[in-house]
Amino acid sequence: MHGGRSSLDFVNTVDPREPAGRDFLPDYAALLAWSRRLRLLDPAELDRIGALAEASPRKAARAHRRAIELRELLYPVLRASADGAPPPASPAKRFSRAVAAFERRRRLVWRDGEWDWETASVDPLDRPAQVLLDDALGLLTNGHRIGRCAGERCGWLFLDTSKNHSRRWCSMAGCGNRAKARRHYERRRAAR
Repeated sequence: MHGGRSSLDFVNTVDPREPAGRDFLPDYAALLAWSRRLRLLDPAELDRIGALAEASPRKAARAHRRAIELRELLYPVLRASADGAPPPASPAKRFSRAVAAFERRRRLVWRDGEWDWETASVDPLDRPAQVLLDDALGLLTNGHRIGRCAGERCGWLFLDTSKNHSRRWCSMAGCGNRAKARRHYERRRAAR
């Protein structure tokens, strides 16, 4: 995936992002398949979640809707971070409420000789969204540099780990090559 972090790849499951294009997560089964490709959760846990989703398709559809709502809430917050701007007021408030609800279900426990976070009483169908929210919180609170693709009509976000924070493209093979080809075409056209 091009984002470099699971929460960034999650918001990039719409292509292009600006304006909103194809949604790569049209249902809960697609969310689970995507989670499996990213190794978001342990395969055995994903198998259990998949069995629950098959047994309760209406609950799975509601969990899918909540995950997509989270994705659409995360995008403006993460994009604002990429742009070095404060997030829009409404998404910021909704994001804060989502984080507060998540934190109420979390507790710190001593396990196997170390401290770890444990989430109590979460619907297993919401586990992928919970992991993605936790990843986004880590991005936003630990000083990571988020970038936004400079590609025309892209808008995808990525973790910018370049030395001088100069990464411009979600993928050099995709948007980067298209931009290079466009510049080459324009130079040849101007030379004629």
